[in-house]
Amino acid sequence: MIIQEYYGDETRWFMGKVIDNRPPAGMEGMIQIRIYGIHSPDTADIPQSDLPWAKVLLPSTSGGVSGIGSMAQLQPDAMVFGIFMDGKASQVPLVLGSIPHIELPNAIQDEGRRKDATNPYTSDVANQPSDFVSPAGLSTGSDNPTINLKQARTISMKFFIDNGYTVEQAAGMTGVLEIVSSFNPELSSSTTGFGIVQWLSTGYRYQQLLEFSKTLGSSASWYDLDTQLLFILQELRSSKRECSGKMTKATWMTDPKYPDSWYGDGSVAIFIRYFVPNHIRETINVNQAEQAAQTAYDVTMAI
Repeated sequence: MIIQEYYGDETRWFMGKVIDNRPPAGMEGMIQIRIYGIHSPDTADIPQSDLPWAKVLLPSTSGGVSGIGSMAQLQPDAMVFGIFMDGKASQVPLVLGSIPHIELPNAIQDEGRRKDATNPYTSDVANQPSDFVSPAGLSTGSDNPTINLKQARTISMKFFIDNGYTVEQAAGMTGVLEIVSSFNPELSSSTTGFGIVQWLSTGYRYQQLLEFSKTLGSSASWYDLDTQLLFILQELRSSKRECSGKMTKATWMTDPKYPDSWYGDGSVAIFIRYFVPNHIRETINVNQAEQAAQTAYDVTMAI
């Protein structure tokens, strides 16, 4: 509720990131935002369900009433600027507009870009810093107990959400990883590959994984789940940026036009088509991956 006596003499401004642009019934036109300096980027501190829904200022060419005019078109991960309409109480945010920003490749990839005429988007990950939100509380190397499937599913979901993906997008990626490897970072085969994605030991991506693990310090190993999740994000931000670009447009796990197929535009199909190694793609049961994604989605939404 906006205080009637409030005239803006204690205005507070903010910058934030759009998390969700699909409000519940009765809140049409609003967007959910995570505000810099107020809300931690870690969902363990502030779950997505606790984030505020903000009204959005529209241009004067909009009708301004229900059914007339346009709706805000801000997408998840957009950077926004706004004010709090209730001043110091800072409980009623109003988004005034968005601020253009470059998402991929970021400064980290640009700093170490590898000159490759055949793939201009490939980066050298060696000796690069990281701006990732890391998986929390993980230690899954060969000298430590292996976490169970439920724990791994939850860790994967939280990791992708913390790094800017929606619940549906995170669930799609998590479901595919579950079917490919059951999140076993030590899964290995000379014919299929290694790790949770099954990177081929003879391939460039596997070599990049080894190099990437060295940048995380002496305590990190390529066969740790946290290392491999971080490397997946590194690939999505560099050599697999096409996958990330298409993933950010996915609004559900399963494409209703192409169920049980990796030709669709659901997050499961996109991750299989644009990220999973070619030698693994044809072996994946898409129906099982979609079921695993739905399970991950349901568990996360129930928290």
